[in-house]
Amino acid sequence: MKEKDANKEKSVSLPELNLETIRSRQPEYFERHKAFLQKFDNGIIDEYLTLFLEMTRIALNCITEKVDKDYMYAYATIGSRWFSHIESLAYILYSGYYGDSAALARMIIGDINLLLYFGHFPEDITKWSKLADYWPQKKDEPKEIKGLRHYFLDSEIRKRLEEKQLPFDDKGTLSQAVHATAWGTQYYARKKYDKEHTSIINFGPSYDPFFAFKMRCLMVSFVRPPCDAFLNHCQQITLDALGLKEVESKYLYLLKKWESQVDKLSDVMDNIAKVEARVDAGEDFNTIVGEQINKFEEMGFLKPNSHE
Repeated sequence: MKEKDANKEKSVSLPELNLETIRSRQPEYFERHKAFLQKFDNGIIDEYLTLFLEMTRIALNCITEKVDKDYMYAYATIGSRWFSHIESLAYILYSGYYGDSAALARMIIGDINLLLYFGHFPEDITKWSKLADYWPQKKDEPKEIKGLRHYFLDSEIRKRLEEKQLPFDDKGTLSQAVHATAWGTQYYARKKYDKEHTSIINFGPSYDPFFAFKMRCLMVSFVRPPCDAFLNHCQQITLDALGLKEVESKYLYLLKKWESQVDKLSDVMDNIAKVEARVDAGEDFNTIVGEQINKFEEMGFLKPNSHE
């Protein structure tokens, strides 16, 4: 076993180190990802993003009318960051930059947990606003500000959020993507699907349907929590705002569609896990990928010959 592991470490595929060639792959990969990933989730991501924008419009109106101003300001502010991250993640993922998409996905989880947190602890918004207004970070900043920085660390938020509900958890996998560790660099120096588990030192975009599927599954799970947080808060304060009933109706419709889609995505993830397990067990990827790709095609997720 040790000899086998050593051979794996020595097996490295040489990259194409030409700037023009590296950049020329991006448009091609963008179209290839877009062709199946948009059909993959049946439009549910865009529908939820549209719903979120309608909720944000209500929040901004509440700010103007001075109704629950602190919460609505925090929701719109953090929500604008979350929305930008989701849109950027789609673009980066389509372009084939998997390491960057994984790192950005980890940031999105932080956005989601903060939105969920303020739904349960609106009294902490004043503290957050005070910290958010104190910029930049300085060595001689007041003790109170230093305390607030610690108070709003992602790890501290998650601890308090657990008192009310389970925070969004990536099991630590995506957390590694933001660090240049051996595990974090695997998003760039990927493992090739072969018996030797060849390490591909990658520069620029790449194309891996399985990783793209997994990231798109995460994106589907990312779009619901901010909408949940907003409506839960509105119910708690019995908000009566223009357009809220229409938003609630759309939410209930999308919730059923989302739950149905999640069941389908679970099947896809199970298939991907089986492929990866068989490859890890030493099977040749090329002997098993065909049957799995056929399953994806039957589910309407892939076009024939869309894999490498």
